[in-house]
Amino acid sequence: MRLEMTLKSEALSLLKTMGVSLHPGKMPAYSPVSYTHLRAHETVLDLVCRLLLEKKKTNNKKKTQYNN
Repeated sequence: MRLEMTLKSEALSLLKTMGVSLHPGKMPAYSPVSYTHLRAHETVLDLVCRLLLEKKKTNNKKKTQYNN
């Protein structure tokens, strides 16, 4: 019982640190963060996915330029 309460309080403090405010009966409200902040926390997998999407977007732009 004591361990559950400790884990619950640690989880709540972590959520507060992340900017999540909990209101009874409501969905959690998240504080907005900057794109730079998101990039600072991205994993290697996130980086690979983002770069592949950017490459795909660039290739699609080039194709539309050639077709016009």
